[in-house]
Amino acid sequence: MHTHQFNWYYKILDLPQLPIELETQVWNRYCDPELTQYRITSDSYLSNRTDLAHKPGPGDVVGKRNGIIFPNGRGSRYSVPATVEDWVKQNIATDYNDAGIYVIFGDQYHTVLPHTDQTRVFSLLYLLEPGGNDVHTDFWKEQGHSVHREMKSFGCDYGQLELLHTEQWPLRTWILLNTNILHSVENLTCHRVQFQVSLEHIPNIPAKFTKDI
Repeated sequence: MHTHQFNWYYKILDLPQLPIELETQVWNRYCDPELTQYRITSDSYLSNRTDLAHKPGPGDVVGKRNGIIFPNGRGSRYSVPATVEDWVKQNIATDYNDAGIYVIFGDQYHTVLPHTDQTRVFSLLYLLEPGGNDVHTDFWKEQGHSVHREMKSFGCDYGQLELLHTEQWPLRTWILLNTNILHSVENLTCHRVQFQVSLEHIPNIPAKFTKDI
């Protein structure tokens, strides 16, 4: 399977903030009692990727740290109103897999295990709710493996992992995440909510800051 290699963890892109009226629409969708009807699944993407379909998914793995076994944090993606997607196409990117709300259920699970993403090469994040007072994203290298990993990979045993970098994202800022490096979300205590655009290619947008490897 092809491994994508880029010499940076993330970039802060020079992009406009989501207008307040559109952010309100995103929050209204998140609060919708019928939210589950808007869920975005990975099924259609994975059905065309037999190299990925056989690999364990996020719900199939458990973490191990200091002798303690714990479940992997879970989340779901949900579509947004057409007005929000129209703004994304006009101001952010036109060539993307999907755009929507991503909710990590930090009230139930406190760690999203180190992983590479299963349906995208890059994730463009716009964080709205961090999921706790001390939540951070960590980047890892697993013993016996290169820094860059295949899609849909996991590093579940923290005793076999080397911490490369840790970061707390600012709110309402466009972060381009290199998802080809094992990355985890740590210290969750409540829902983490972000607007997210899934990309296959680096958008032609200036970066205000790049965190190199």
